[in-house]
Amino acid sequence: GVFAVHFWAPTFKWGITVANIADFVKPPEKLSYPQQIAVTCTGIIWSRYSTVITPRIITSSALD
Repeated sequence: GVFAVHFWAPTFKWGITVANIADFVKPPEKLSYPQQIAVTCTGIIWSRYSTVITPRIITSSALD
């Protein structure tokens, strides 16, 4: 349910993704490089984690 971390963690991850998609319309000089690095790092970390845990969650890896 909405009171579990299993709901909110992906929700916030998608929030970061939506913010990143909103940057598509910005000129390159106005992009936030720390945000891009954070998005890349979290994607790498969670993609790796989703393939190591049991059971493996391949769909989570695809979303990151």
